[in-house]
Amino acid sequence: MRLILNRAGYEVVEATSGIKGYALIKNELPDLVLLDIMLPDIDGFEVMRKLRLDERTKHIPIVFVSAVTAMEHIERGLSLGAQGYITKPFKPQMLLEKVSEALEK
Repeated sequence: MRLILNRAGYEVVEATSGIKGYALIKNELPDLVLLDIMLPDIDGFEVMRKLRLDERTKHIPIVFVSAVTAMEHIERGLSLGAQGYITKPFKPQMLLEKVSEALEK
């Protein structure tokens, strides 16, 4: 994902866990968050919940990018306020389209 986004002109920062990602988001205040559900410590739903409770981060668009394809997870992510949900594997163009759509909202 990093290569696809960098080639399209996006600046990317990344974390390897939910806790690290949450801290990075609070520190960097990015324009968009791409978030997996399956993370080593806390899941992506919990990261999103915490972000939505914080005044500084509640407005940041979130797109889930996950290998979890169960409809209940997709619906949960969208009902929590995610701007999109991409299932892995995905085509690079799909990622770029979802990122662009989320940034326009």
